[in-house]
Amino acid sequence: MPGVTSVLVLGEALLDVIDGRRLPGGSPMNVSVGLARLGVPTVFHTTIGHDDGGEILARHLLASGVTLTPGSWGSGPTFVAEVRLDDAGTVATVSTSPGSRNPSSSRRGRTGRCRSDRSAR
Repeated sequence: MPGVTSVLVLGEALLDVIDGRRLPGGSPMNVSVGLARLGVPTVFHTTIGHDDGGEILARHLLASGVTLTPGSWGSGPTFVAEVRLDDAGTVATVSTSPGSRNPSSSRRGRTGRCRSDRSAR
């Protein structure tokens, strides 16, 4: 990207729990990781907790070349979205942790496909 010094991405970072595996997730975080992996200097601002989940996300961002803003560390827990798949691999339920910014967002019977063997990003 000629003329671009760096990109600031703002938005959520969370842990997706699929089949018991905790994986970094959140569309804005994925965008920041993608930009950094393409060689674009990227700074990411989000809210993560001072907990295991926050450490997992911070390590993933650092390993991907993303700079996490110091103000991203919040006082609450890191957001977690737990996904349960049915036998066909379709999302059966999505529930959010007490640390969710929208705890009423649980959805049941949501249609769609989700690969349960996602590799760490």
